[in-house]
Amino acid sequence: MSENKPKKFRFNPRKVVAVLITVLCVLLAVGIGTWYHLENTDQVIKAPKSASTAASATATPLPSDLTDPNSYQYIVNKNIGVLSSSFVPGDLADPENVTSTSGVITLRAEAAGKLTEMVKAAADAGVNLYVTSAYRSYDEQEQLYTSYSSLLKQSELIVSCAQAGYSEHQLGLAADFTDDTSVSSQTEAFADTAAGQWLYQHAHEYGFILRYPKDKQSVTGFSYKPWHYRYVGTDTANAMYAVSPDETMEEYFNLK
Repeated sequence: MSENKPKKFRFNPRKVVAVLITVLCVLLAVGIGTWYHLENTDQVIKAPKSASTAASATATPLPSDLTDPNSYQYIVNKNIGVLSSSFVPGDLADPENVTSTSGVITLRAEAAGKLTEMVKAAADAGVNLYVTSAYRSYDEQEQLYTSYSSLLKQSELIVSCAQAGYSEHQLGLAADFTDDTSVSSQTEAFADTAAGQWLYQHAHEYGFILRYPKDKQSVTGFSYKPWHYRYVGTDTANAMYAVSPDETMEEYFNLK
């Protein structure tokens, strides 16, 4: 009877190398998979739940002077601030010795007093200042916007006239000027008149600022209006003018 002899083990370098390569590939695949999972898990944890959540977490509340409609520095533009249809300033007054091209005009009492002083100072300098518009109610602004919408293209309308609730005239702090009683509305040419130049140089002394300066449409949202001045108080107006005669409220208060 013959015996079954055990087979001798033969070392095969090629098979060993193949096994090692297979093991390395498996380990590499596992490592990559683990890294990808951890990386994506970390991103999910760090990412904000929503854009609004992130904004609310980082936004800095505006100072109360800029958000109180009764403040002389209240900001109302296309992005910040809005006035209700029922908002009416509680201290509207008729400026004394100020000629208007649109009948009786009113402003908040302090602004009305400063307007009177400013018109007198201009007259003493040989310059005539007349007011074409001052306080306007929500309804009056709505009517004005509607009338403009039938005359202007939409692209012109949005930079020329504020919608109701977004007008500084409703605050009782804005006044539009002319140097001609026969003119009820102004153009940019007003800037080159004696009245326009006097206002540009001296309005801040009485608490008024040029609200929509030239080349600042991207900041204010409105085209150049050299006839439109806004009362902010003498301290603020002088401080803004010291920065630049064309300093806007958005820039001065660092609003985005």
